[in-house]
Amino acid sequence: MDRFEMMRRLSQEFGSYIHINFRNPDEIFTEDDYQELKEYFLNLSKEIKKKKENENESA
Repeated sequence: MDRFEMMRRLSQEFGSYIHINFRNPDEIFTEDDYQELKEYFLNLSKEIKKKKENENESA
């Protein structure tokens, strides 16, 4: 899949527009690449939620 397909699938998965600046715009990605990037966004989302919860508890 190309970068546009990658971003489209991630945007659908997370329910919001996701734009990524890829180093090599012509790179072709595999399903494993997609799953790895998806996992990265899931972990990032969890970290952000934890940080917000900690900030709210401290306030």
